[in-house]
Amino acid sequence: MSDILCKQTRAPETHSGLQYVVELRVSPTPIDPYSVPLLDIFDAYRLYSEIGRDNGQVRHALYLGYFKERATAASVAGYLAAYFDAPRVVQTVPSRSLHLKFVPLKDIGATGTHSVIELTGERPMPTPLPARVRLPAQDRVPAMAASNRKAAAPSLLARILYMHR
Repeated sequence: MSDILCKQTRAPETHSGLQYVVELRVSPTPIDPYSVPLLDIFDAYRLYSEIGRDNGQVRHALYLGYFKERATAASVAGYLAAYFDAPRVVQTVPSRSLHLKFVPLKDIGATGTHSVIELTGERPMPTPLPARVRLPAQDRVPAMAASNRKAAAPSLLARILYMHR
């Protein structure tokens, strides 16, 4: 294993103490760097592995972090679902586990040139209006005076509102 894979790191401290990470993979055996795709998003966040114990068993986990808000971590997890089986958002807790910087080595053709990765969800659908909308009296378009009817035809909106009175 190279020196860069064995460098021990600590989670950054925050004032609130709450942070989130995206758990990418969990395994009872060390995670092979050649099985993890080399993605541009790993340049923007910290990719690390953690070795710990869970119910007496050795546990190797791969994380991407750190995020101040759960929603941001969830967006990144959604993006990474195309590359990992079941990424999930977890809240970090102070632990005595060993954190190792992780360098993925599986080349998938990512360019490494992206300076910004924009994660967006689907746009919300507009709320449909009720079938019959009744406007307050002050908002109704007044009926045109008989003298003005010949001069200008009422607009389509005025005619629709007038019909539904």
